[in-house]
Amino acid sequence: MDRYTADKIINCLECGIVPMDCVKYFSAGREKEIGLIQKLLSETESGNSGLLFVHGHYGIGKTHILGLTLDCALERGFIASHVTLTSRECPLSHLNDVYRNILKNLFFRNDINFPRESIFRLSLFRNSPNPERNTIEPMAT
Repeated sequence: MDRYTADKIINCLECGIVPMDCVKYFSAGREKEIGLIQKLLSETESGNSGLLFVHGHYGIGKTHILGLTLDCALERGFIASHVTLTSRECPLSHLNDVYRNILKNLFFRNDINFPRESIFRLSLFRNSPNPERNTIEPMAT
């Protein structure tokens, strides 16, 4: 681990924040979960998709598992985002807010060569005269 990463972990933990892209450095006993995450990522690399539900009581380590997932994805060259959906700040029904938060919270390895500026220029809602028209409305019965 380099000095920058060590300082980042210490600073985050002092503030009570999980350093989402450094969780692997303070994880133990999660071999089963890491194996499942690696399996899902392998399937994704092969063109298949999967779904992982993380549920449990308060304090059981759900956010930690999400951080491990982010770490594993970044190690394999994925671009990932961590977004918390809440009814007040980022409701799933407001897709423009969800999309904005996905872009705002992107994680990627610095050694991956891709046109980063094109990701940040991309916006489905930026030029829309009425962003609410880009949301999905329920079908009338």
